[in-house]
Amino acid sequence: MMAKIAAGTICFAEILSLLESLRALKPKSLTARLLSKVVKSKAEKYLEVDISDIIED
Repeated sequence: MMAKIAAGTICFAEILSLLESLRALKPKSLTARLLSKVVKSKAEKYLEVDISDIIED
């Protein structure tokens, strides 16, 4: 159970890092905007945290 939580946390952090890089390279791309909305909604739903300071709409 703890291994799954740790792996999920690491995957989430890596996805945020990739998303940050994608948005830095192409901030107006459709893919970057869609991914940021998906990641933000999933984080708020499942982790019950507000990540609006990390990912902007």
